[in-house]
Amino acid sequence: MKHQKGSIVVCGLRGMLRIRLPRHLFGGTQKYLYLGLPDTPVNRSAAEEKARAIATDIAFEKFDTSLSRYRPPNMARVKISLTLGELWAKYTEYKAGHLAATTIKKDFANIARNIAKTCQDLNQASKIRLELIEMTTIRSAKKNLMQINACCCWAAESGLIESNPFEKLKIKARKPPPNIQPFTEKLGKSPVLLGRL
Repeated sequence: MKHQKGSIVVCGLRGMLRIRLPRHLFGGTQKYLYLGLPDTPVNRSAAEEKARAIATDIAFEKFDTSLSRYRPPNMARVKISLTLGELWAKYTEYKAGHLAATTIKKDFANIARNIAKTCQDLNQASKIRLELIEMTTIRSAKKNLMQINACCCWAAESGLIESNPFEKLKIKARKPPPNIQPFTEKLGKSPVLLGRL
């Protein structure tokens, strides 16, 4: 079933219910409200009711962007504070069931070593990007950032973090230096020789 753009949608992820919220409420970033409820007919009905309550708040401009008002009481007190290294370890464990053992042992382990040398605070995504650039080549830093972005995307979808702080971060390739030709046609083909000092 295709939903209207900007609508509030109740959906399941790995057997648990969540509510997908319109991107325009968070500056284009996709956010979900995780309910901590198994995806059963009774719970889905309760989730639909909560979604209608959120829609009403949006219509009357009373929407709580922190989402605290809409979380179940037992979840409102829970604050997930994983470091980047801890998040990468969970992502590696998840991907181990989908990728070749050599990829996990070589590529993922190498990224883990680089992550260990960076800032661990997910709120400092720009700083982490800069540290990756400083410690390795642009090509390697881009590869690392791409994988960290995938990790945080998975974490956001899994409810481990509220949103992916690396979603819009990129690393641009350095421009090659301009091709400077000190001896032009105007000066002639022979270089000007300076006299001895």
